[in-house]
Amino acid sequence: MSVNLSPQPYGGGVFQLREAASGKMLTEVANIGLGDATLFRIGEDLAHRITDVSGPNAKTAFAGWFRAQPDYRSMLADIRSGI
Repeated sequence: MSVNLSPQPYGGGVFQLREAASGKMLTEVANIGLGDATLFRIGEDLAHRITDVSGPNAKTAFAGWFRAQPDYRSMLADIRSGI
């Protein structure tokens, strides 16, 4: 997931997702609205990138990943037990 935290509009910085093997472009998203988010799947069959940012304004973004394992409750239990 990528969340746009840029208070000013910026040029470029377009998210691109393609098939890794063929290079076929699957989607492009210009995530330019403050607070807007792009959620996408990560896999060995996919490649993602952000194009170069241009113009006078910087791009600020938060990137985060969701994981299937370990599940959150098990992770908390391990932390509490000191594992």
